[in-house]
Amino acid sequence: MLLAEDLLILLIRESTGEIPKRVGTRRVLAAAVLAELAAAGRVTADVDPTCLTVLDRTPLGDPVLDEALAVIEPGPVTAVVRLVMPGLLVRLLDRLAAQGVLMPRARRWVPVTSRFVWRVADTTRSEQLRAQLAAVLRGQAQPDRRTATMIALLHAVDGVEEIVAEPAAQMRAGEISESHWPEGSVIKTVAEEIAPVPWVMAGAVITVLLVGGVWLRRHG
Repeated sequence: MLLAEDLLILLIRESTGEIPKRVGTRRVLAAAVLAELAAAGRVTADVDPTCLTVLDRTPLGDPVLDEALAVIEPGPVTAVVRLVMPGLLVRLLDRLAAQGVLMPRARRWVPVTSRFVWRVADTTRSEQLRAQLAAVLRGQAQPDRRTATMIALLHAVDGVEEIVAEPAAQMRAGEISESHWPEGSVIKTVAEEIAPVPWVMAGAVITVLLVGGVWLRRHG
């Protein structure tokens, strides 16, 4: 299962079935796709921490990743995220529904753009992810490369509280987002400069993930 699919499962509210309408939700799903491409050696932010470079356009065999790889162009990370975003959420929802993980439920009184809420029909993956993330966020386990990436992305959209609603968990997520990546000091400086704009701040985290993905591929 893709990192973006795992994130989407975690971001759907269990009580209502709604997908949070945070500004960064769709962007962070696109960021997860880019992080996966970085880990596969297809893109990098190694040359310039603010820009993404395409290293290899060889398809990976997954439609979502390959479509993203086909449309992205070198440029600022936040601009590349916007290239990946269109239609991504719908494709991920359709895939999870086809796998039997999600089940749509019609809601007639909501706008056309949000005509469905979603029930997690198969909770096996969700429960596994939540247990794994909770152990790391509570300091009971060390994160592997995928878990660290997921926590950093959740932290970028204030999604950690959906997993563990404890102040210490937020602190731990912040530590992982910064210290897990060798180039964290550079990205921290960028994030501080653009902190007043929440979705751009998420873009800074994306850059950390892209650069870190290359490092993890080399050393992980």
